[in-house]
Amino acid sequence: MPRDYRTDSYPALDFDRSVELDGSTLWLSNDNDIQLGLVNNWSIGMWIRIKSSATHYLLNLAPISGANNSVLFWITSTQLNITLRDEDNSPLDFQAAQWASAVTTDTWYHLVITWDGTDLKLFRDASEIIATTVIVDASGTMAIDTKRIFYGATVIGTLPFDGFLGPLALWRTILDSDDMTEIHNPATGTPFEIDLTSNVGGYDKAGDCFHFWRPNTRDPGITDQGIATGINFNDATVSKLNISTETPA
Repeated sequence: MPRDYRTDSYPALDFDRSVELDGSTLWLSNDNDIQLGLVNNWSIGMWIRIKSSATHYLLNLAPISGANNSVLFWITSTQLNITLRDEDNSPLDFQAAQWASAVTTDTWYHLVITWDGTDLKLFRDASEIIATTVIVDASGTMAIDTKRIFYGATVIGTLPFDGFLGPLALWRTILDSDDMTEIHNPATGTPFEIDLTSNVGGYDKAGDCFHFWRPNTRDPGITDQGIATGINFNDATVSKLNISTETPA
């Protein structure tokens, strides 16, 4: 008799999930350089909920070797810090700023970084927050080269994040207030369920969303989870991640 193949072997994915990192040994990363397309007109968005006021990294985008042409985003207690590094070494850090008292523990935030070639901005829950300290504000150039993505650690896996991470997306354009509002508080469904590769409601930047990843109930990141323009997180540490139901209300 022919084998009876079941069609319900793989249940539908539930994207209303986060991943919980332990602040010690866990993070997400891709094991190969990929073309990010980040030059001088981009946005990066992510959902975070911190568990402790330690120094830990949210995101580090950098070439597989060397420190230049990088984006660094980390937390020091309740302060957010961002540094952009030039493709050359003069100067290495051409943008660096701090946002004091920007986050607290046990609260979900949607954070968006934008860089238009002139101004570095940070948005929290669809509203811009002004930097309390600007360390470096110089001209600089980023290039479309290959980079590694570390979500929840530095590029060498140090200062790992302690808390929960939700969807991560990169755009080749600047998100506007309508885009951020829809992502933060979608008209339909929950924030983690929105598919940023499709226009919906006030969000119309799907055509510029070139990397998108979100946790799900089947697999935390070993494959791209069916997202056409997905970041392929396949570092060995991913297999140990805890898929959590902790998400924004």
